Amino acid sequence: MSFGQRLKRIRNFRGFTMKQLGMNLNIPERQADVRISQYESDKKMPRKDIIEQMARILDVNEWALDNPDINTYYGAMYNLFEYYFSYGLHPIKIDGKVYLTIDKNIAMDSLVESLHDWYDEYEAFQNGTITKSQFIDWMLKYPEYSKKNINKDPRKKWLEKK
Repeated sequence: MSFGQRLKRIRNFRGFTMKQLGMNLNIPERQADVRISQYESDKKMPRKDIIEQMARILDVNEWALDNPDINTYYGAMYNLFEYYFSYGLHPIKIDGKVYLTIDKNIAMDSLVESLHDWYDEYEAFQNGTITKSQFIDWMLKYPEYSKKNINKDPRKKWLEKK
């Protein structure tokens, strides 16, 4: 999800109009809604200090607005939170272990099918049917080697590369 989409979702959740948010950022009233509209449509990206100020005004962590770094634990969590909004990804606990699942009412059938495809390839790697190199190659070239393409040359040639 883009910065602008996140900003709009959070701004609406907090009950701010574009003009109110802009004025709280000390943007002149006649320009306030236009500037926020530019941010929300991703036509302009605010500077880091403006993002920090928006986060304070909207009472959120700045990572909820900015593009989180997936190489940090908090950044990874904020990315997972975005998947909640986009696909209904949420945690469930089974026998004391936490798993991630998606809400089939929100996620498209094609995403559910793709997750099953990923699981099948991962399982094939785990049981030795395909090599680790093939599994990584499969992810890097997805969906080219997908089982959906089982009768097509790319997957057949890929499986022969073992």
